[in-house]
Amino acid sequence: MNPHWRSEERLLELLSQRAVEGLSPGETAELREQLAAHPKVDADMFDEAAAWVALATLEQVEPMPEALCQKITATFAARTPSLSVVPGGHAQASEDRRPATTMPAQPATTPLWRRPAPAWLAAAASVLIAIGMWLQGPELVEREVERVVEVTPAVPTPEFRRADLLSADDQLIRRSWQLTEGYAHLDVHGDVVWSPSRQEGYMRFAGLPANDPREAQYQLWIFDATRDDSFPVDGGLFDMPASADEVIVPIRTNLPVREAALFALTREPAGGVMVSSREELLLIAQPD
Repeated sequence: MNPHWRSEERLLELLSQRAVEGLSPGETAELREQLAAHPKVDADMFDEAAAWVALATLEQVEPMPEALCQKITATFAARTPSLSVVPGGHAQASEDRRPATTMPAQPATTPLWRRPAPAWLAAAASVLIAIGMWLQGPELVEREVERVVEVTPAVPTPEFRRADLLSADDQLIRRSWQLTEGYAHLDVHGDVVWSPSRQEGYMRFAGLPANDPREAQYQLWIFDATRDDSFPVDGGLFDMPASADEVIVPIRTNLPVREAALFALTREPAGGVMVSSREELLLIAQPD
């Protein structure tokens, strides 16, 4: 294989990985060296491609001002890819190239679209970049996005929403579950994460016994320091499948939680209860 092609192939791989999932410090240093060896390559083109894929597939986005939209569109249309990808052949440099964008001293290690977009955008952007569609024209990107949207559910999974919450909220409460005295014989692990600002949270369980929803269900209670302990906030009912190794359950509160002081998991009759007797209190998680 031509050494020049091998070098460009590695640069393409690093740029696409940075846009899709981020780079380690070692990979960031390698990318800096690769960009220095290819000074005319646009270092931001794959980040922009991933961002455009995200914007093309987001729902309920606030309309952009018309003047700004036209300016961005004109700028995007004027850009010429500077690295050609020809599967099975040699890479040829384009005659019209922009100087490489200087990389910051501490480049971002997370993709631009990660927080607001569904988890499947990573896969969509990866496919587009890997096969070189971006380098062949925006029209192909648009058609591929439409194809991906047709076959992909638009609702993010609890796993993705939890990961998004962990990466985005500095004031997040995260505590491990602790078995109560009466259930110390169980092998249950996991944690609860809660965002006071978003009023959003998730429970993670491994080893929690399966339940028969016709007889009993699990129910979460959140003790709010600003409320009477006799009436904790209901965090929602859920079931545990028999075949599940690990389950992530969204917290569904019916009241705002001003100051979470304790999370408690009980087993209640099917359909749940308004006020728990706390006779079957399995797990607790207490913030500092």
